Amino acid sequence: MSEKYKENLKFIILISGIILLSLIIRYPFLFYKTYDYHDYLEPWYRFIKNHGIFSAFQFEFSNYPPLYLHLLSPFTLTDLNPLLAVKLLSIIFDFILAFSVYTIVYKINNDKSTALVSLLVVCMLPTVLLNGSLWGQCDSIFSAFLIMVLLFLILEKETMSFIFLGIAFSLKLQTVFIFPLFFVLIICKKISWKKIAYLPIIYHITILPSLLAGRSYSKLIMIYLEQSGKYKEISLNAPNWYQLIEEIGLSKEILYYAGLIITILVIILSFLVIFKKNINFWKGKNIILSALFFSVVIPFFLPRMHERYFFLADILAVSYAFIVPGKYLYPVLIVTGSLASYLPYLFGWSNLFVKFGAILMFISFIMIGYELIKLTRKPIINRDEQKKSTFNS
Repeated sequence: MSEKYKENLKFIILISGIILLSLIIRYPFLFYKTYDYHDYLEPWYRFIKNHGIFSAFQFEFSNYPPLYLHLLSPFTLTDLNPLLAVKLLSIIFDFILAFSVYTIVYKINNDKSTALVSLLVVCMLPTVLLNGSLWGQCDSIFSAFLIMVLLFLILEKETMSFIFLGIAFSLKLQTVFIFPLFFVLIICKKISWKKIAYLPIIYHITILPSLLAGRSYSKLIMIYLEQSGKYKEISLNAPNWYQLIEEIGLSKEILYYAGLIITILVIILSFLVIFKKNINFWKGKNIILSALFFSVVIPFFLPRMHERYFFLADILAVSYAFIVPGKYLYPVLIVTGSLASYLPYLFGWSNLFVKFGAILMFISFIMIGYELIKLTRKPIINRDEQKKSTFNS
């Protein structure tokens, strides 16, 4: 038996053990039903089961983009309990997400042991456990594709990165949290602006089955616009700055527009810092750090955010901590802040937990922003040097 075979066998056994342990931990959560499941997920599932996985999509029975529902549809052909089916889809992507983090950590650090620990941590992360196996939400699905987006950026496979960005966007509007990173990379000429065309192409491919089934094209392309106007609350338990200023008594309209303006200003300021510091985006860790920064900043300042909208930041914080030694405080602060915002909705705990989470997120924003400011690089003259530095941490 060769050494390589033994190493591969050991790797398979470790991965299998992690998956098995993760499933055992998730099992007690599988039978928990939330209001979201009762009001949305179960009716959608039963509608597809009753009308058929093709015919159902001619109707406007869901306010979600079709791609998530297409991923869920095959389960309706089985006798699986709808609750378990909804959660099983999310759990599958929990593991895909964890393996994506493993891959990106390994590619940058070239350390399989560290990458394996990152995989284990993502599988066991409290917000990952609760989001999919207890809540039945699909944040792990679009986040898995976004981690792959960043992986392909680091590997300089920009076409694949835009394809996966298009898939992520076709699943969740929250994909826009890393759009500023793509703007920066286009300006820095790391990627071509022409590849933006993949986004509408991929989205149209994902809505094609619904179009063929007979659903209105205008309705399909307006899904996100309708979603964004559904909730009028300034913050839906999101651990952001609105939790810290709600006692001031400003009207929702003032807070809404103030939030939009502040978000835009912070993003513009971050652009100025990035361009002035000439940040080296040929280093993998800098791409992850920038994505982490935007995934914290945007839901922290933007109005009408939900508690789950820091899920991507949770994953990126963990990834960065395993890529750059000594950055463990980022995931501790961000995941704790994110988890604190889950507790009132899932378990009826006090809203003070959300305020506590908002404080942690604010601290995270300051720390990550400061680290971004400290990043500088020497000018890189040619493409060969750029490639040599791609995996440098």
